[in-house]
Parts: sequence; C-alpha cells; structure tokens
Amino acid sequence: MIRMSLRNILGMFVILYVVLAGGVSATTANGTVIKLSSEGPIIIPEMPRFIDVIGTGENDTYSLVLRANVTDPNGVKTVIGSYCNRSEGVWHNVTMQLDPHYDGDIYTVTARNYTLTNSNSGVVWDIRFYASDYLGHWSVNTTFQSVNRLWSSQPPASPSPPWYLIAVSAVAVTLLALAVVVFRRRMK
Repeated sequence: MIRMSLRNILGMFVILYVVLAGGVSATTANGTVIKLSSEGPIIIPEMPRFIDVIGTGENDTYSLVLRANVTDPNGVKTVIGSYCNRSEGVWHNVTMQLDPHYDGDIYTVTARNYTLTNSNSGVVWDIRFYASDYLGHWSVNTTFQSVNRLWSSQPPASPSPPWYLIAVSAVAVTLLALAVVVFRRRMK
C-alpha cells in the first residue's frame, strides 16, 4: 500500500503546474540561466514558393536545397528535411546541418539533384521539416509547396502597369479638358 503525505501530493501538483505552465528555469554552475521548455523547436521554412530557373530544356540538372530557420531555448538537437516530388509520390528524409554561411539558426541541406527538360518543365515539391530539442521535444511544420519552373529565356517580369496606356490616357484627358475649355469660350 502506497502512503502519500499531503506534502508529496502538493509537490506533485506544483511540478505538474510548472510543467504545464511552460517549463522551469535552471541555473548552471557558471550562472547561465536556461529555460526548460515543454515545447519543441520553432520551425520557419526559408524557401521561396516559386523557383524560376533558366535552361536549355535539354536535361538541365538542378539541386533541391532545403532551408529552414530552427530555434529552441533548450538547443536544437536534430533537424530533418522531408521532401516529395509530386509526380513521384515518394517522401525522402535528409538530416540537415547548421549552415555557417548564414547568421542565425539556418539549417540547410542539398537534398537531391534533378533534371528539368522541355517535357517536364516544372517540378512541384511538397516539403516538411521536423526538429527536436535536447529535451526530446519534437516539432513539425505544415507541409508547403515549392515549385521549380524551367524557362528557356528570362522569366516574365512581374506585371507592371502598361505605361503606354497610362500616357495615352493622360493625353486623352488633357485634350478632352482643352476641348471643354475651348467649347465654353465659344459659347460665351
């Protein structure tokens, strides 16, 4: 038979409350304060929605580079990039490393080389990131898509206002205003 004292029961409730309230803080021997979080790392994908590439369309080879900003107050232990070419339907996992070429907590990996030709001038990638901290908490971001598009020349620029239409419209309005002024003077 287990005997629980009131002190033990209150101690368990305090521990449960602290864990549910977002963790506790601990101080190391050198005075560094560490916040022990009960949540996994924060993952922010650092990849564009569209990746436009210029090529000949004759077996041009490109690399899929996965990139994510991953942070955690307890330290990031593992980051895994997961990707799937929509036309193949198979998911692949690759371990990512902290990239020394970026400031902050950017993890990258060259996940795969692939070929774009005139017959498959675009690839839709489904991408997901998993990360764990040193306390064993895991996080996963929602799946997002990145689309690679092949262009034989410079891709079309973002739509901009048709300046010639604006200029013609301004001239037309000016001529109309001038005609109204002339017509009113003649009527007097």
